[in-house]
Amino acid sequence: MQPTLEDVARVAGVSRATASRVVRGTGPASKKAQEAVEEVAWYEGDFTGQTASQLTERLLEEHPDVDGLFAASDPMAMAAPRALERRGVRVPNDIRVVGFDDTEAGRESTPSLTTITNPAQRMANLATHQLLEMISGAAPGEPLIVEPELVVRQSS
Repeated sequence: MQPTLEDVARVAGVSRATASRVVRGTGPASKKAQEAVEEVAWYEGDFTGQTASQLTERLLEEHPDVDGLFAASDPMAMAAPRALERRGVRVPNDIRVVGFDDTEAGRESTPSLTTITNPAQRMANLATHQLLEMISGAAPGEPLIVEPELVVRQSS
């Protein structure tokens, strides 16, 4: 059984306000998860692995006891284990890493990346259906919320 996460850092690729809207879930599981952890750091980058590696190094300097890292993209998350390894920090033993997008590269990385799905196809289908209904004369419907899913792999 793995210990619970206490201190989580985010490596974001966009401004804090936008990323908060993107990554903050609205369902009961998301709310419970948000209550269970304390966000100790937020670092903004540009969605690249190179920047994520630099930000991970900075994270370790400023918060050496952090035990979880959430990156705004899988490429950013895949760069973190390499930066952590250079410091002798093991994934997932010492710190757990989670990405966002569920990319093929993340599935094949070592360790395989725990990630959050980006249900783009489902969102596109729902938006298209709603648009076609509006074109046919229906009133705009309520905003649609599509919950992403956590895909647990080796990095957590």
